[in-house]
Amino acid sequence: MPESRVARRVRAAAEGDFARLPQRLAAALCGVLGVNGVTLSLATDTPERQLLAASGPVAVRLEELQFESAEGPCVSACAEGVPMLWNDVREETGRWPVFGSRLREELPQIGSVHGFPLGTAPAVGSIDLFAYAPRRLSGRAVARALRASATVLEVLLESSRTHTDVDRLPQWEPEDVLDAHWGTTHRAVGMLMEQWGVDAQEALARLRARAFASGRPLPELAAEVVAGNRDSDAP
Repeated sequence: MPESRVARRVRAAAEGDFARLPQRLAAALCGVLGVNGVTLSLATDTPERQLLAASGPVAVRLEELQFESAEGPCVSACAEGVPMLWNDVREETGRWPVFGSRLREELPQIGSVHGFPLGTAPAVGSIDLFAYAPRRLSGRAVARALRASATVLEVLLESSRTHTDVDRLPQWEPEDVLDAHWGTTHRAVGMLMEQWGVDAQEALARLRARAFASGRPLPELAAEVVAGNRDSDAP
């Protein structure tokens, strides 16, 4: 598919309700790039990161695992501003040992994960593309995905300016399942900052450590903190 058609397909997703723009972009990426799932997020290497859209439960958990381990293709793509290609997560070690171990354990159906930045380093966010079968991207496929990610960023910027009249990305309200995951985590981090007398980075790091040590999803632990059902002593 020529790059011009890729751009047109992605731009077509801008038509419709502004609040659901990220979800439409994720769906467009799945179709135009022929992948099984997509996540779209902002500032993926900071505590303030926000997941804008995920194509389904598997995509949500994929993003959670990267958030919990503070590593993965989308985290590196955002930080370094270049594509991160993991063609075969089952056979290739990869550069993300903690994330890779959890990924193979919890999402064995995923065969490949490819992260693409939104912008140059440090990027404003990233896109994760995953397939259930191992998938080695050709040079042409990488170029197509880069063009698609660049168009996504253009659409987000153009739409935010039209609707907010400021030169920055708005904080889109995600779907209920995304808010339950990320909103709860952010609230828990704020509570732990106050309880432990630490900054956001440290509070999030400790919450991640608990999730990793227990093998439980970080949002579950965060929900317990918010509900006041967990001992708040620092680990």
